Amino acid sequence: MKTKIIISALLILPIIGAILAIKTFQTSSEQIQTALANEVGKVAAAENINVNDLTKEFPIFPSAEIASIDTTNQNVSLTLESSKPLSEIQTFYNDYFLVNGWQLIDGKYTKNNKKLKVEISENIIKLTLDK
Repeated sequence: MKTKIIISALLILPIIGAILAIKTFQTSSEQIQTALANEVGKVAAAENINVNDLTKEFPIFPSAEIASIDTTNQNVSLTLESSKPLSEIQTFYNDYFLVNGWQLIDGKYTKNNKKLKVEISENIIKLTLDK
């Protein structure tokens, strides 16, 4: 009889442990997902007025990832990386500036007293906004 109880306990305890682990990790993952959902679209250092809302200042190439943000001087520089071909990136920016009324003057796109320099090299896009 004792053997049956011991065997039953040895079979049941791991199952109970697994159920408790699943519940614990499920709750943790749900909390992480909720926290991440609240962070979507936020930018590190967004409290800095220079990078308050980058999408209002910079045309960001679809599917590009932000590699760096530099606000060390009066300008704001944003470096993006993309896996898309150079020609596709150039077409996007040429079309964007044409459609949105920017003019190319002295190597910088200009509109409403804003000057934006665009440098594209392979899969690296550097945008610098003169303030």
